Amino acid sequence: PGVVIDALKWFMGDISVESGGGLSMSWKVKSFVQRLNGNYPLRNYYPNCPYALYDAGCGVNKAAFTVESGHVTAVYRSDYFLTNLTFTDGYYEQGGIEFMSGSLTGVCAPIKGSSEGRILLIVPMAATPAIGDTFIIYPGCDKKPATCLSKFNNFNRNRATPYIPLPE
Repeated sequence: PGVVIDALKWFMGDISVESGGGLSMSWKVKSFVQRLNGNYPLRNYYPNCPYALYDAGCGVNKAAFTVESGHVTAVYRSDYFLTNLTFTDGYYEQGGIEFMSGSLTGVCAPIKGSSEGRILLIVPMAATPAIGDTFIIYPGCDKKPATCLSKFNNFNRNRATPYIPLPE
């Protein structure tokens, strides 16, 4: 009495608990065939790296590339100004800037272009930066393997597959 002698395999599949508590429980039972509704392959292939810059997949440390000593030296428009920084053309494109002083304190903006110390923002800001306003700035990434190697020395984490043809 009370001894299990054998078991019959009536069903193989996945069981998920729909609800339960106390003396009752409701299960949802699915066949293994249901697993075929998932997306395969698990990794998709893209010509550019699928990771967002500075996220866990990318692995680049944002603090290591952030410059905290920038200040505005001339203003052309609310979205275009000259800085005290020296950098190669395009270095800060697709990056970001956060103002630390002046009327724009705390405002963050994405960068559209950068060359010869000048910064062009994607959209004009509500206020115009003033000469002497300080900011922190960090570079962006175009998600190409060459950029990952030359700018961030992070080629081993780049998941771009530029030589696989795109679907037609």
